[in-house]
Amino acid sequence: MSKWDLSIFYPSLEAWDEDVKALPAHIEKLASFKGKLGDFESFNSFYLAEEEATKLLWETGNYKKIW
Repeated sequence: MSKWDLSIFYPSLEAWDEDVKALPAHIEKLASFKGKLGDFESFNSFYLAEEEATKLLWETGNYKKIW
């Protein structure tokens, strides 16, 4: 059985764990935009925060699946 080199995603399981622990803060940040998306700046900030949270969610979720 061959082992995959997953260090291109995370250098260690601890680094992955740090990102997982950061997810709740991203969710809280997204929730803080509720009712505040009426202007472009707010919407753009929400969009960028959502993009960052989604990327982190995909990275942490997929890393654990293949680890």
